[in-house]
Amino acid sequence: MAKGRPGFLVKEAELRQAIEHAEQSQVFSTQGQLYEFVSKQSWAQSQPMTNGKTGSLTAQMIYILCRKHGINVKTSKGKIGGGQRPTRVPIAERKPDNSYVEEQVKQIRSYGFPAKKMEGVVKLIKRASKGSRPAAIRLHCLECVGFEQTQHIGTKESCGGCALYSLTRKD
Repeated sequence: MAKGRPGFLVKEAELRQAIEHAEQSQVFSTQGQLYEFVSKQSWAQSQPMTNGKTGSLTAQMIYILCRKHGINVKTSKGKIGGGQRPTRVPIAERKPDNSYVEEQVKQIRSYGFPAKKMEGVVKLIKRASKGSRPAAIRLHCLECVGFEQTQHIGTKESCGGCALYSLTRKD
């Protein structure tokens, strides 16, 4: 006895007749709609299988069987992606969501840092918000030490217990 999934015992003449009947009864805009319609017919719901049971044909199976038997359908193929392309906004017109950046900058300004120091921190926040992993790690480290520039940032003694410590090491 053969192993694996049981196959369908579909007669080519019955499949051809079902396709022709569907195309005569209704107009379909795509072949996918045609195959879906045929798969919902009672003929497709009770097809004999190689294991002696009956099963239902899906639209994909009907498509494959039509290709296998060389059945040409009159319905035209649909366009890839439904024929509709999403409208794209030109890069120059895109406006990023800076609410997170503004919120963080506002919070850090409340600490009362000098303007020179704030300039670097704001740049770091913007880089981190755009997805820069090193900037996000550096920002976390600065936050951890209270935004004080120290030599101890990233050392095992000061950051050994940090979850991001392993990401800061290059060795």
